[in-house]
Amino acid sequence: MASMAAPGTARAPAKRLRHGGARTPDHFHLPPPTFDLDVWAGNYEGALLPLRLAHVAIHCPTLARPAIALAVAHAKKSKDVRLYTRLCELAGQLGFPDVSAPDAAWAARQEEGNKRELGRLEGELRGYKNNLIRESIRMGQEDLATHHLVTGGPPPDPVAAAAANPHALAGAGYG
Repeated sequence: MASMAAPGTARAPAKRLRHGGARTPDHFHLPPPTFDLDVWAGNYEGALLPLRLAHVAIHCPTLARPAIALAVAHAKKSKDVRLYTRLCELAGQLGFPDVSAPDAAWAARQEEGNKRELGRLEGELRGYKNNLIRESIRMGQEDLATHHLVTGGPPPDPVAAAAANPHALAGAGYG
């Protein structure tokens, strides 16, 4: 068989396989991370920050505790109650019981505030539709969509979700 390397160039040595042809994963022998989690988290904002921190907590055991604590704190500053409770559950699964205790009073207050805001926005949109003002209808729909994005999306319809997939109730909103 002809060599694929051009004449006069050296070929890269073939990688050696260990343990009877199986490669050993190098990522198990990585040194602990050397970056500051708070500085790294400062580069991000919005709804994705708690999810990124949860990813770090799952995949980096040395930073798991500070990452999940920071994720729960950021989720509590937002309006997404489902994200906050899911992060508290994740903290419990990772073995951090002090972080995993959700603040039920905050969750109830926030959920009630979200429902009030949703009712107000839907009422405004109905009024705009009755008056047939196109720009106001567009703005009302945009405000309603922004509210749904900030709060994690509309709750799923339990009847339709159970009919389509009985396991669909576990995930809610925009997940």
